[in-house]
Amino acid sequence: MTELNADLVPRLTRYFESKGIQGDDADELAQQTFVKLWKAVSTGNYQERKNFWGYASRAAHNVLIDHTRKLKRSRLVFDEDLLASATTAPEPRDDREESPLRRLSAVERRAFVAVHGLGQTYHQVGQRLAVSRKSVSLLMASAQKKLAELT
Repeated sequence: MTELNADLVPRLTRYFESKGIQGDDADELAQQTFVKLWKAVSTGNYQERKNFWGYASRAAHNVLIDHTRKLKRSRLVFDEDLLASATTAPEPRDDREESPLRRLSAVERRAFVAVHGLGQTYHQVGQRLAVSRKSVSLLMASAQKKLAELT
């Protein structure tokens, strides 16, 4: 497996880079493709074919299409004004309960809405918020902990 990973992931990364995906995104898509290929081989969904790279490139192409669709969707939906309005939840009216998102800090709320509401990856959220993926992970853990305490 490590030999296949060492051979295949760099090729997949170069493929994604040739399609205009750069840096961490190309590497992340290569890893996603490798995992899909590994699952197909290990579960028996892949029958021995003469051209494994052809099969791998088709899988990479499908991952690229999924990535492009998600990116287009997030660009359409991820509007800073929309996100700003999501981070400043309206004041509760009348006898309604307070929104659980109001318990989160502004940055936790932005990260939570982007990940769960808009379907963005931690990497994309990190780029928008100018923080690392690890910071987004910690923000999400904190937000989920706070929301779990409400239930």
